[in-house]
Amino acid sequence: MTRDQESHIGSDDLIRIEIEDEDLRLYVYGYLKTKLGQDQMKRSEYGTIQQHVEPRHVADIVIPIPDDMQVIRDIGSRLRESIESKERSSEFEKGALDDFERLHGAI
Repeated sequence: MTRDQESHIGSDDLIRIEIEDEDLRLYVYGYLKTKLGQDQMKRSEYGTIQQHVEPRHVADIVIPIPDDMQVIRDIGSRLRESIESKERSSEFEKGALDDFERLHGAI
């Protein structure tokens, strides 16, 4: 979860995956965003208008974990930096838009 999402309420379709080790959590997050991870999630989808996936479907996803923890740490580090950059970018954009509103009044 990013800072942008902290004040939001998730729907009943939200599936929370808890992994204590941050690097491993980021590795799993990254894998689930890849085509391989997405294909595994989509094979269990159901629903005609709104697609659904159940926690048991997510639990059945096969995620290859390298034996070398340094690989996991390296990937986790890059993903952490990516998420932090997105958060900073959102903060800069919000600040700029707030400046517009202060400068020109509520439009």
